[in-house]
Amino acid sequence: MATWVPALRDIRKMVVDDNPPEKRRPAYIMEFAVRGHNAAPGQLPVTNHAYYEDGTEMRRTNVAAFQQLWFTIATAQLGFFGAAKWDLYWGKYDFTNPPNQSYSMINPTPEGWELFPSYHALRLLLSTTERGWQVVRVEPWFRNDWDPLVRDEPEKEIAAYLGSNAQLALVGLDTRGRLLNTASEETPGYSIGGLTPSTTLNLAIWNANGDGRTSAATEITTSAAGVARFEVPLHAAFALTTVDVR
Repeated sequence: MATWVPALRDIRKMVVDDNPPEKRRPAYIMEFAVRGHNAAPGQLPVTNHAYYEDGTEMRRTNVAAFQQLWFTIATAQLGFFGAAKWDLYWGKYDFTNPPNQSYSMINPTPEGWELFPSYHALRLLLSTTERGWQVVRVEPWFRNDWDPLVRDEPEKEIAAYLGSNAQLALVGLDTRGRLLNTASEETPGYSIGGLTPSTTLNLAIWNANGDGRTSAATEITTSAAGVARFEVPLHAAFALTTVDVR
């Protein structure tokens, strides 16, 4: 289980479960990112929490992108109104020695902006949903999905977003892939019911090839019973949507 899971659930408990409905207010999660190791061989200057175990900058890894998308899915599942990634733009903070914060999703180069895997992962979500859409509950929803005192075992996680004109986006991943920075040969299958029968949806997959980018969308047709079936690599994430993904 990721170290942030109990804390995120505990915040939900404080703003939802511990307050009567008339006192609850919209809650947002601000400035989240994924921390790495403090030091890495051959890296100068040292930046706190900035490096993956092999010395790669954490912000350049698929692991960081995967876990940030998982975090965003979790905030939607738990009823938060939004979550702000820290940061999109390039920058370092606290210019001490060493500077101790660097979590950007882009980087300036002489050729233009370099886009990290986390940029493409976030774009998967933002290109398949729109402002004003509502989060709807995906069943099953058990106590180990929300209680900060119950361990959340690695499993498939899905958030569903519904537009005012019946637009739909299901964004998900398998958290068993949370520590995979390279491609895995395992491709878990998904079977999602409750959809419109015999309808064609677009399936976009982030990191399908282990390159940290989003592949061209393919079409998935639901069964006569309204079930969509497809496979996604363990190291990847997906969006199944009515939106024309480009």
